[in-house]
Amino acid sequence: MKTYPFSRLQKALLAVGSFSCLGLNSGVVHAENKNEISRLATITVTAQTPQTIYDQPKVNLSGFAQQNLAEIPASISTVTAQRIADQHAKTLTDVVKNDAAVGDGYAPIGYYPNFMMRGFALNLGSSYLLNGNLLRGEQNAALENKEQVEILKGISAIQSGMSTPAGVVNYVTKRPKDVRSITVETDSHGGNRVATDLGGLLGENHQLGYRVNLATEQIHPYVDHADGKRLFGSLALDWRISDRSKLEFDIESQRQRQR
Repeated sequence: MKTYPFSRLQKALLAVGSFSCLGLNSGVVHAENKNEISRLATITVTAQTPQTIYDQPKVNLSGFAQQNLAEIPASISTVTAQRIADQHAKTLTDVVKNDAAVGDGYAPIGYYPNFMMRGFALNLGSSYLLNGNLLRGEQNAALENKEQVEILKGISAIQSGMSTPAGVVNYVTKRPKDVRSITVETDSHGGNRVATDLGGLLGENHQLGYRVNLATEQIHPYVDHADGKRLFGSLALDWRISDRSKLEFDIESQRQRQR
């Protein structure tokens, strides 16, 4: 009987086949063991973002059914009264620095400014609002009685009334609450400002409320021979007629004179 020795190729094929069988057997054993492993209970991690004093989730812009900022399909930024106070903002020029999409269009010293949003100029007759109502843009609106400033950018501003593609700026006034405060400020150029904020609630169920803001300012800008003076006063009244009805009244006056 003759024997034929294996060639090198045949030996290599036999070796590969043996390893394949071993791998298949280990895979079957692994699959069987996997079914026997018990699964751990699902762990769910949740967290809430803390709301800071600069956050304001609600807006007062007209034209939108929603008031929650997260639910409105538009680009809106808000600047609260606390941020305005911490930044010592005196005019809208200081406020819009919080939004990179807004910049000065024309803002000389001692004159009312105008602004650009996304490359478009705001309209002085229709792009400025006070509590959702039209406000004349040829003025420096006082900030002492403003709860927040809302900046709506883009063509969506048309939902708040006739406007340019730039957007709108809406001032929201402070409402009555129990508050007593006085603010004294000065700057390196010699300017100073004194402001007071007084408010309270009246009645057995606090159905009546008032808010008074007064301010006087000596204006000394960094430009020579451009000094001035400003006087401001405002009154806000609330009457809660019922759980579903409230009457709000606002009046304010400002006199500014600057060379």
